[in-house]
Amino acid sequence: MLKKSSAVFAILSILAIKVIAQEFHTPDEIYTIMEKSNLTYEISALENKLLPPDRSDKLLIHNYYREFENGQFVSYRYETDKKAEALLKKAEQHFQKLETSDARKFYLEVYQRDSSYHKVLTYIAQTYGMEQDYGSAVLYYKKAIEANFIDYMAHWFLADIYKHQGVLDKAVEEITLAMVLNRNNPRIKASMAEIYNKSQLNAGTWTFHPQIKIDSVAKNTIKVEVDEVWLGYGLYKAVWQYEPGYKAAMGVEGFSYSMTEEKECLVALALALEDETYQKLPVFKTLGTALDQEMLDAYVMYEILLPDYPEFALQLSEEAIFTIKDYVTNIRATKIME
Repeated sequence: MLKKSSAVFAILSILAIKVIAQEFHTPDEIYTIMEKSNLTYEISALENKLLPPDRSDKLLIHNYYREFENGQFVSYRYETDKKAEALLKKAEQHFQKLETSDARKFYLEVYQRDSSYHKVLTYIAQTYGMEQDYGSAVLYYKKAIEANFIDYMAHWFLADIYKHQGVLDKAVEEITLAMVLNRNNPRIKASMAEIYNKSQLNAGTWTFHPQIKIDSVAKNTIKVEVDEVWLGYGLYKAVWQYEPGYKAAMGVEGFSYSMTEEKECLVALALALEDETYQKLPVFKTLGTALDQEMLDAYVMYEILLPDYPEFALQLSEEAIFTIKDYVTNIRATKIME
């Protein structure tokens, strides 16, 4: 059963406009499911704007590598023996004192002892960069990336070298890859903004944070508070979260994260693009372009999944990571008008 306040009653009538893929339910079908449900969905207008979530604790540390096993990537924490750890400690002591040559000597000893400890290649590159030996720095950053593509620090610092050299197209690519690999890192975001600005690009500071609140407030009663433009998205989310049997019918088991859920919910959000007022807002404008360019998966990954689950990037193929990078540089980013 569906109960709606007068503030949202009229809006529900527009939800049967269009659908972007046949395997998804149309907004009209979602509306029918809610009306026929044994649950009561109480729909009302959201009174106060919701602030973006705090994701400051959702950061990755520079201590992961991955292996391709049984058809998928598996990430592991770096470990080495006590002798290598002692050498690493000496290297770090010299590094902190800016004694780059001595630090590099011990980093190289670590790598000679344990060539699977790939992240030390990034530290060797740093010492060359601090000495402004950019050729050697680039060489070792590339070695680090070749050994372990998910080394976000290698991509990040390589981007910085390219920025200093004025090779801005490569700087944009590498800093964007770093951002994909550690989605919430504030220092990477700052570097990205600087490099994009030098390239006459705006990386965008907006975040995807739906203006909806969905709660089970009583037995068989679901309360959905939603801002007008997010109405369709909120109805889809309510059905996905609470309607018995819906996830299973869509091929999703238990509490598994589902790209299908996100994409189907975005079907209704795309309806906002019918209104010129919302076409100008980055979250909707970018969604529209992603739909037009058939990059909805990349939109979901970068805007929705990776901010909440940054570790998921560690399992993505290089092809998928580059696709997300292309979405950011070609769709999300905007040209700065001179």
